[in-house]
Amino acid sequence: ITWKLLLISMVSSARCSRCQFRRNALATSDSLRCRQLVAPILPDFPSQKFRQNRNGGPFSPNFPFKVSDVRSDSEQHTFAQNLAPTLESNGGEGSKKQSQIGAWIQAIRPKTLSASLMPVMVGHALAYCDYRMADIAVSALFWAFAVLTQIGTNLHNDYADFIRGADTDKRIGPARATQKGWIKPRNMAKASTIVLAISLAIGVKLVALGGLPIALSVASCIFGAFAYTGGPYPLGYIGLGKLSIAYAGLGDIFTMFYFGFVPVLSTYWLNTGRITSTAIGFAIAMGSFASAIITVNNIRDVEDDRRVGKKTSAVRFGVNFARREYSILMLTGYVILPLMWASGMIPATWMLPLVTLLAADYEIRDVNKNEGRKLNKSLFGTAKVQILYTAFQLLGMYASERVRQASYDLYARLVLTYDPMLAAQLKLAIFIGAVYYHRKQKGQDPLYPYAADDDMD
Repeated sequence: ITWKLLLISMVSSARCSRCQFRRNALATSDSLRCRQLVAPILPDFPSQKFRQNRNGGPFSPNFPFKVSDVRSDSEQHTFAQNLAPTLESNGGEGSKKQSQIGAWIQAIRPKTLSASLMPVMVGHALAYCDYRMADIAVSALFWAFAVLTQIGTNLHNDYADFIRGADTDKRIGPARATQKGWIKPRNMAKASTIVLAISLAIGVKLVALGGLPIALSVASCIFGAFAYTGGPYPLGYIGLGKLSIAYAGLGDIFTMFYFGFVPVLSTYWLNTGRITSTAIGFAIAMGSFASAIITVNNIRDVEDDRRVGKKTSAVRFGVNFARREYSILMLTGYVILPLMWASGMIPATWMLPLVTLLAADYEIRDVNKNEGRKLNKSLFGTAKVQILYTAFQLLGMYASERVRQASYDLYARLVLTYDPMLAAQLKLAIFIGAVYYHRKQKGQDPLYPYAADDDMD
């Protein structure tokens, strides 16, 4: 009876001073929670500890309740290790909310979203340079459609790869929210559907602006978002549950088309109403970088893909073939620029992205010598090369436009409007240049032509 009364009083006093108890409990392990710590500890309290305590008895509300009073250091460590997984999975409300937000951010894969932004920027700049027809609002609307479609595709891929068994505990790539248990498969599938529904709503507005070509582009993008990885939802409802572009080994072609041709040409079409060979060339360059990112994935996950029957290029033809494919894709953008310049399609300043060739060569070397988890760095490194390539491409286009605008202004002032003051300044400059050249030909000092003649005195 005495022990029972003592235990009851101790539990009640612990509840009254739960704040103090939490601080003492967390000193042993950050994962411990006081409610779950009380029950395992109480049976181990010896009566001697209570008698030795001089700061207050068990009936006192300020009873010092410390794990260190009743357990040795080794016992505390063992107890914390055994209890931490349970508490981690059943953590407080604040930690759940924080981990959920992080899980959703991880699921949308923000580091890869540049693959949908860069092609739209190039298409917009090219439309302006070619026809002076570029509406920033229209291009921004298509970018919103493109990035939402990519996010929806990423979410559905997270769900479908887990359902198909491709993402397991042995995964060596970046963590996937569904496989880790952070997000339930049903919630992930619902989220992808909601995001793609919003993307489709934006696409309807784009169809009103661009007509039939944009309608085909929007419809194929939404369908491709689900069909890339496939899975039972939602294609299973229409008898296409086994359809998967990625598992059929067509992921490289899919990425080249939907992250190269579609964004560049659609943005160009929405602004100009036409398609040119220059736009197609830049679409190939942008798509090759995006396809290179998928190729790195294929090389890294070759063993997991082979196990689940995913027929990527690395599985079909071997890792060495995939590495050569990666090298070709990375160099495509640097080969196509000189070809377009040699054919008179672009000015010389548009070849400014060639300065990023060293960065591309560094990534190619990394992919050819590394494997497994080390390729995660090359995954994001390839995306950085695409960003640098696009930045220098836009800078070259801007420099070309400044030079062309300055030349046109000079032509307009001399020929179209005839500025007399400018004409007089040009005549004087031409005369001074002619005199300077004539004196140099005679071997005289252009500024002091007679300084060496003795008879000048």
